[in-house]
Amino acid sequence: MTTATKNSIEVLLGSLQATEFKPDIPFELGGDQPLDMIAAYKMSEPESHWLFLTTGFKKYGFELSFRVKSDDEAAPVWAVEFIKSLAKFAFNRDNGFVVGDMVAINRPLVSFVDCFLDTVLFVEDPAIEALDNGDDKIEFIQVMPITADEAMAARSWTMEKFMQVLSYQTPAGLVDLGRFSILKNENIAQAIRRGAENDGSDTECVPCGKILFNVSDASSAYIEIDALAAEYLLAILPGRIPHGRSIEVISPEHNVKLMAGDEGMIRGVSDSWVEITLTPNMYNQMMENLQLKRKRFFFDEFENVSFSVNDYYIKDMENRTVGVKQWR
Repeated sequence: MTTATKNSIEVLLGSLQATEFKPDIPFELGGDQPLDMIAAYKMSEPESHWLFLTTGFKKYGFELSFRVKSDDEAAPVWAVEFIKSLAKFAFNRDNGFVVGDMVAINRPLVSFVDCFLDTVLFVEDPAIEALDNGDDKIEFIQVMPITADEAMAARSWTMEKFMQVLSYQTPAGLVDLGRFSILKNENIAQAIRRGAENDGSDTECVPCGKILFNVSDASSAYIEIDALAAEYLLAILPGRIPHGRSIEVISPEHNVKLMAGDEGMIRGVSDSWVEITLTPNMYNQMMENLQLKRKRFFFDEFENVSFSVNDYYIKDMENRTVGVKQWR
């Protein structure tokens, strides 16, 4: 950990001794693990768990914390390997994490229990204040695995408010590998739906593996997205278009921007960018077709504008294909 004057970490850890996990070969000397160290502490409050703290993200201005419920006397190795995988993901893309980021790992967090946690949400650590060492300020960001439907709910609403709801259900951010989605509680699910309806969504863009389009003129076009983007749009569009907010579908090579307006229009901005203005009627048609999971649909206003949805090949953090998301 980063050394500093007396701080919340020292108060939290007291005289506890760490189990330290360090790479055999330092990263700068050719090792494949970018972190300098992962320290694990056996904690008893608010209940038995292991606290993991990283050292090595300093250049991005943060370190990670991870709290896992456990009565084991030895730090769970799977948690160490999981943190290593997050580090490799960050360093490979040369970009850190910020509070509110989400990373889909597209598989259960662990395989040795029935686990539904398959997405990582990064939240503010409730117990560790940022360390200020003069020129360097290090923020601690907590790793919070969540379920796929929780991740979609977060995108459909405002991230800040969703994180507040999640914090009430996961005290101190302790990770329970066997927990069910908080949306299984109908009261919580209804509260999130009401919140999304009232506040809208602060998700400005959704990912897409591949986008194809051909715009002939303002009323004739072919647009193709994949099942990943369609699933996101189904959840997020109600929090954007009816609230007068646009949303962008982004792939590595092309972008599609959907906007709200009184007059429907499609415009090819460039070879890689197309903008579509949806009237309230067009929005309703799009939502209906997405809900029915139609692979191809048209708008009444524009008989020559078609949307197609293709399969999406699901990849893990190492960019390996682990499944196919179909739209049918």
